[in-house]
Amino acid sequence: MDLDLRNVHIALAVGTVVLIVGCYLFRNAGEDALQLVGIAMFVVALGTLFFLDERDERRHKGGQ
Repeated sequence: MDLDLRNVHIALAVGTVVLIVGCYLFRNAGEDALQLVGIAMFVVALGTLFFLDERDERRHKGGQ
């Protein structure tokens, strides 16, 4: 089994950027806004991971 965590690291980096920017923008908006930022970070990180995994899978299928 090939353990490649490159896509996971990219997804975590994108999620972290979303979290930091969102917390900065909504720092005075209240707890509900920060919870929405956390949910958005989670969705963006998972979406990025799934997108990158699908792209890699298509690339490897096309090359064989």
